[in-house]
Amino acid sequence: MTARIVVSEGLLEQLEDDEIATIYAAQLAQIVNWDFLVMSVGVLVLQIPYILYWQVAKWGEYASDRIERPLLEFLFTTVAALVANLSYGSYWLLRLPLLWLSRQRLLYSDAGAVATTGNPNALTRALLKIAIGITDDIQKTKSTSFLTESFDLLNPVGYSQAICNWPADANWSWDILNPYSRWLTWGSGHPLMGVRLERLAHYARYWGLETELDLPAHRPEGKRSKGSRAEIGDTIKSAVSLLLKSYEVAPLLQRALINSLVLGLGFRIFLWLMGKIAYFMYIGNLVWLSQDQRGDLMAACLLISFSISILVQLNRYFPDVKRPTALTEVHLTEAIANSQALVRNSQTCCLQGKLWGRRGLSNGLGQDLILQTGSVTVKLHYISPLGPIGDLWNGRLRPRDFIGKSVTATGWLRRGAIVWLDLETLGTRANRTSHSYLPIWLTIIAFAAGLWGSYLIWQT
Repeated sequence: MTARIVVSEGLLEQLEDDEIATIYAAQLAQIVNWDFLVMSVGVLVLQIPYILYWQVAKWGEYASDRIERPLLEFLFTTVAALVANLSYGSYWLLRLPLLWLSRQRLLYSDAGAVATTGNPNALTRALLKIAIGITDDIQKTKSTSFLTESFDLLNPVGYSQAICNWPADANWSWDILNPYSRWLTWGSGHPLMGVRLERLAHYARYWGLETELDLPAHRPEGKRSKGSRAEIGDTIKSAVSLLLKSYEVAPLLQRALINSLVLGLGFRIFLWLMGKIAYFMYIGNLVWLSQDQRGDLMAACLLISFSISILVQLNRYFPDVKRPTALTEVHLTEAIANSQALVRNSQTCCLQGKLWGRRGLSNGLGQDLILQTGSVTVKLHYISPLGPIGDLWNGRLRPRDFIGKSVTATGWLRRGAIVWLDLETLGTRANRTSHSYLPIWLTIIAFAAGLWGSYLIWQT
């Protein structure tokens, strides 16, 4: 079996020789560890749904511009929108099994590159230049390249990290100092940039080299009495505290899934005990609670716990946006610079700027919406009232209709592995406004889960 390293012409032009050497060494480390085989096959499989999404959206736009009969145009566009959106959703679902390996291999390949070249500072500069190159490409084309997104897991730097081109101190400090930052990378194919750069700076300090960047050290420096009981006890307490609170830092839907596993299992055990007690006390009407051969009661407990968890946390996660604060670029930087900021601690705000993204059916799910405000950019999250089939309703305004225009966005600013804004409204100066329905869809999901769980109990 053979392996090849493929690099772009832009990388060879923008990087110095020592920086190119570190990138090659990092790729060689992945070949030596054989993780390149899994990732190459996995990304190859991902191209099937992604190319289908890309081409069908392109064909749909091409045909709609040339079909003169309204009914035929509507039918063709509807089918194209459905296929494109389903294909894109399949692409993201198929990515999930590869994300953990993708993050781990980059950390190991960074270490392998440093061990091979002995030049952590060159790798630091290479990663930064690659991120800047992706950012420049997005700013030039005013959208995310299809090629960049489809091969994202094979790139040294993730495109979503390049979109959030915030001031370095604000961005990397959160990556390094926030105790839960690593928990929030579960949906990302790349480690946090601040974490990678801090590790490279640690290697440089270890070898007595001058660091390329002045970053805060995640590992507290100074002399310690290694192995002391006090230090071991503090480490254990800290680890247990982080583990117990870790579920709170996840986005609402993921946190509800974790809560449902714990609460649902506890609820099922409680019902089982009631059934056993009823059996010994000859209360025949309750004995069925301990009998669940098909697992319907267990599923019902999980679904109802999931539903309750969403409904209880929904108002706190999406506070009312009555008078959103108009944030400037300085205020935005201050908002994300807080090393203790978490996803749940949203800030209702109003942002003004120019909207970027893909046009037409290729942006049917609002997957590529970027707000340029000042010199920084913010990723926008949007969901239509019809969810994945929102493109079928041609009579309503959609965010993609505002691409290239100056807009005002209101919603909830959140800080996770990237910075994003959960949209409530997106409008232009001409009083044209598009609404996002994320809280409503979460409510619908919660009630659907609760009704399904209630039906399973009734059937049992």
